[in-house]
Amino acid sequence: MTAPDPSTRPEPERQPPANGDEGSLGTDDQPSSPPGDKPAARFGPYPTSEKRTFLSLPIWKREVTDPHSEDVYAVYNVSFSRTYYNGGNEPKTSSTIRASEIPLAVIMLQTAARWIDEQKTS
Repeated sequence: MTAPDPSTRPEPERQPPANGDEGSLGTDDQPSSPPGDKPAARFGPYPTSEKRTFLSLPIWKREVTDPHSEDVYAVYNVSFSRTYYNGGNEPKTSSTIRASEIPLAVIMLQTAARWIDEQKTS
């Protein structure tokens, strides 16, 4: 399994390895972003130990206004996408991962958390 380098920054415009909907995770997908909106950043796609399987982690940003103080601040959400090929050339997308992919997912989440913290302090 190839782990991402945690010191690298994400590539916001990087696309998934196939032309499936990268974030199709069900009704809770991208809860704060309108359909068609691009993520603020994306980690991946990173290959997993499974043949022709990739994990991606987009980070979604939205501006929220506090109704009491009128202060505006950024809220970040992340979602996992697992793209795989099940015997053919048509990609399938899932929000679930296998146990063998958890170490890679943890590294991706830690890297995303650091990236979000950097955005809040810059």
